[in-house]
Amino acid sequence: MDIELLHGFGGGGGLEINGVGEAYGTYIEALNRGDLVTTRRYFGFDTPVKMTDLTLPVNSGSSRGASFSPDDNYLAVGINVAPYLKLFKKSGDSYIPLPDPSVAPTTSVHNPEFSPDGQLLAVPQPGDGYIPIVYQRVGDVFIKLDTAAFNSISYYIRFASWSPDGVYLCFNTSAYQGSGVHMFKRNKADNTFVKLANLPTLPTSQYIYNHTWSPDGEHFVIGHQNSPNLTIYKNNRDDTFTKLANLPTLPGSSVYDASYSNDGTYLVVAHGATGSVSNRVYKRSGDSYTYLGILPLSPTGSSVGVDFSSDDVYLGLSSTQSPYIRLYKRDGDNFTKLATPTDIPTGAPISDGGGLRFANLNPYIAVPHTAAPFVTMYKADILGDFIHKYRSISELYYPNYINFGVALVTDIANAANKKIKTLPFKLI
Repeated sequence: MDIELLHGFGGGGGLEINGVGEAYGTYIEALNRGDLVTTRRYFGFDTPVKMTDLTLPVNSGSSRGASFSPDDNYLAVGINVAPYLKLFKKSGDSYIPLPDPSVAPTTSVHNPEFSPDGQLLAVPQPGDGYIPIVYQRVGDVFIKLDTAAFNSISYYIRFASWSPDGVYLCFNTSAYQGSGVHMFKRNKADNTFVKLANLPTLPTSQYIYNHTWSPDGEHFVIGHQNSPNLTIYKNNRDDTFTKLANLPTLPGSSVYDASYSNDGTYLVVAHGATGSVSNRVYKRSGDSYTYLGILPLSPTGSSVGVDFSSDDVYLGLSSTQSPYIRLYKRDGDNFTKLATPTDIPTGAPISDGGGLRFANLNPYIAVPHTAAPFVTMYKADILGDFIHKYRSISELYYPNYINFGVALVTDIANAANKKIKTLPFKLI
C-alpha cells in the first residue's frame, strides 16, 4: 500500500504543504495540539426509515446483490432480467438511474462489487460460458475493460471481492470447474489483471457462496456448502496464501455471507439454519478466532446476508424469514437487537445475492430481495464527525474515514466543534 501526498510541497518560512484545509468535529478521546488525527463519521441506525424506491424493471424477479461505491455516489444492483445490471447516482437522499453501459452483461448479475478506490466495478455472471466483467468508471459512464485474464473462468460465477488495497480481485465458480476460487492480481497503473496460482487446500464444495477480506488484508474468508463451511487463509503478502486452522464451533451449514467489523476485531457469519441457529459471532486476535455465540433473537430461517455499519456500532442481518431484516447495536462484545423497521422488505432475500449492505459515509442500508421494489432502501441519522488520534495506516481504510490531519488544540474527550488542519493525503 502507498500514500500519496497531493499537490506537493511549497516553499518559504519552513515546510508548507499545498492543499491544506480545515475541518471540524468532536474529540472522541483526549487529544493534544500537534497530534496526528483522523475524522470519522458516526451514525444512528436505531430507527431507520424507508427511502424512495429505486427505479428497477417491474419484471426484475429479484435483485441479487447491491454495492455502494466508496463515496456512496454510485450504487450498483444486480437483477434477473435485461439489462441485468442497474447503475444509480446519488442525488440528495435518492438514487437516480444512470444510462446502461454500452456493453451490458448478457445474463443475470450476482453481487456486483466496487473496488476500494471506486474506479472499477466487478460484475459476476452465473451460468455456463459467461465470463465476469470489470467496468471502469469514467465520470458517470461505465466502460467495459478488456480483461482477457478472466477468459479461463466461465461457470456459475456468483461473487466478487476486492482486497482492501484494491490489488487482489477474487471470483468464484462452481467447484465443477477447476478450483472454484480464482484470485487475480491487478496492476493499478493500467487496470490489467493476472491470474494467480490456486489457493492451497481449497474447499471441495460444489458451491462457493461468498468470500471476503479482513480490513487489514491479512485474512481471506471463503463461505461454502460442505464442511467446514468456512475456510480462512492468511495473505502472505507475496501473492501466496496459507490456510489457517478451522474455526472453533463451525457453522454446520452452508455459509452465505460473512462480514468483518471495520476494525477487524469481529467476524459474523450468516449461514443456513441448523436447528434454531443461523449465524455465528467470532472475535479475532491475530490469526486466532474465539467463538462468542449467536446473535440474540436470531431468525430461525436461514441468514443470507450480514454487514457492519461503517462505524462498527451497528450490524445488519438479512434472512429468509419475515421480517427479513434484523438490526443490532454493538457495545463491546455484546449485540442488542433493535426494533424492527416499520417498513420491512416486501420479499425474502435469496441465498446467493441477499447480502444487505450499509453505505459508507451516509446513513443508508440497501436490502436486495424478491418482489417489487426488489431493493428496500433505509435512511437513518448522521450523529456527526468525530476526531480520533491516528495510530496506524489501517485507519485510512475505514469506510467512514473523512479526513487526515493535525489537531490544533489540546482538549478532553467529547470536546465539540474542534478545528483540525487537514492534510491532502490519499491512499493509492
